[in-house]
Amino acid sequence: MVKTFRHGGKTGDVIFSLPAIRELGGGILYIPENTPDEVTGMFTNMKSLLELQPYIHEVREYPSGLGYMELAPGITIDYDLDRARLQPAKGVVHIVKRYLDAFDINIPNWKEPWLHLDTEPGPFTGEYIVFNYTARHVINERKPAPPFDWKQLYDSVEGRKVFVGSPDEFQAFKEMTGIEEYVPTKDALELARVIRDAKAVYCNQSLTLALAQALGVTYYVYPKPFKTNCLLFTSNENILK
Repeated sequence: MVKTFRHGGKTGDVIFSLPAIRELGGGILYIPENTPDEVTGMFTNMKSLLELQPYIHEVREYPSGLGYMELAPGITIDYDLDRARLQPAKGVVHIVKRYLDAFDINIPNWKEPWLHLDTEPGPFTGEYIVFNYTARHVINERKPAPPFDWKQLYDSVEGRKVFVGSPDEFQAFKEMTGIEEYVPTKDALELARVIRDAKAVYCNQSLTLALAQALGVTYYVYPKPFKTNCLLFTSNENILK
């Protein structure tokens, strides 16, 4: 019998939950179209990428507007992935590990790249470097992020530099750094291909970071203030301070 999974969180968290889904045997994954703090619809954005994973039989949409810990009405769910939100040390233990711990899964290689992609080429040839900046994950009124000079960092990086993210995010980063090249992507699958082929990725805590970690791409990350739950502390990870 095919198992069913439900995830009501953010796009990056869905990527971080994949090792747990894989270890539990995979099956059908239910996700909502809209979540409270995502700019684009999660189901539309994630479906193509998630269905490339060999252990995910199908991705289905369930009615949005339900609370994180509610189950979609009329649907039997074997594994509610939002259980990970109840794990201790929230904000400290890496999000992948929190999903594994929520279901008592113990695998020694959980930090190894876990995302499967097709062989469809990305939009570029040659070397390029990806930048992504999502201000909504940096600004925190209660605990503001320490100042960080993105302009200085941008000017110090040599080579072709491109930006991924929403048009508004691109405009904000362009005003800070002067970056000119924007790569619009229609969904997470197109974004993943751009990241896969990059020489390196510079970003803060975001879907871009989740994809870079899942693909094993070298990345430089400015973490969410006062949290280490996005840090793997592996050789391809560099912390921006």
